[in-house]
Amino acid sequence: VTKFGAVGDDATDDTAAIKLAFAAKNKIYFPPKVFLVTSSIDVTSIDDVVVTGFGATLKESSGALASMLSFVLCNNLKISGLHFESNEDYAYFQANSPTERRSHIYLQQCLHADVSNVSGESKRNFILNYLSDHTKISNFSFVGFLADVSGGALSNTNNCPAVHLRGGSYNVVTTGSVNNHGSAVLVELTSEHLSISGITGEELHDNGVYVSSGANCTVSNCSFRNSLGDGVKLRGTNLIAQGCSGYNLTTTVHVSGVNPADSSGAGGWGTVVSGNASYNCSRCVYVSMANTLYM
Repeated sequence: VTKFGAVGDDATDDTAAIKLAFAAKNKIYFPPKVFLVTSSIDVTSIDDVVVTGFGATLKESSGALASMLSFVLCNNLKISGLHFESNEDYAYFQANSPTERRSHIYLQQCLHADVSNVSGESKRNFILNYLSDHTKISNFSFVGFLADVSGGALSNTNNCPAVHLRGGSYNVVTTGSVNNHGSAVLVELTSEHLSISGITGEELHDNGVYVSSGANCTVSNCSFRNSLGDGVKLRGTNLIAQGCSGYNLTTTVHVSGVNPADSSGAGGWGTVVSGNASYNCSRCVYVSMANTLYM
């Protein structure tokens, strides 16, 4: 990106230069500098894009951007090595439409995206994956903008998961850590055939992993501690929670539902809960609604 005029001195606005680089090339390299971004970098309908930047930081000038890197209808996308910074805080989040979806990385209707070895801080969503299939998100870390839970629950924190999966099938989220945020992973819009594993989190104000609406999903080997919500919460069809652990939580695994006849299968059909453990939690496993449950 420096060949297109990006400076990377944490002071110069590098947005225009970065956009030029993406317009001209499908292999983008960020050297280990701090690049200031003042508007969204939008990439649409370009396949085989590779973005690397080990040691590089993309720094948002405010917390107001809908996304820093946005990819729509891009197949075979790879992003690795970047660190993302924003300055969104809880006061800004509360005052500026908490239900709005803002993220560092936004993927919409992409196929075979691979996001790895990335980190971020202080944004309501780190990665938002919307109606994208075969996405793999691995080896990530994120630190949110919420205070420690010892200060009490904060409102609207269910609207700021680090990794947000809205629809899509055959997606994988593995080996990541999330601290001081709403939740680590939120699954919505009846996402199917998901694998979520090896996620850890501390000081979360909502659930660690919440499959709000999913089918044929597995959550395994996740560990959460010192948080206000449940470690793993399952709501859907043919869901599995295995090998997860909780420390100082409400519940390690919570199986819930709103109606057994729900068309999205939110009544807990075909749920398996196996090999989970808790320490100093109100419950290890809590089942509020389920059908054909195996424990």
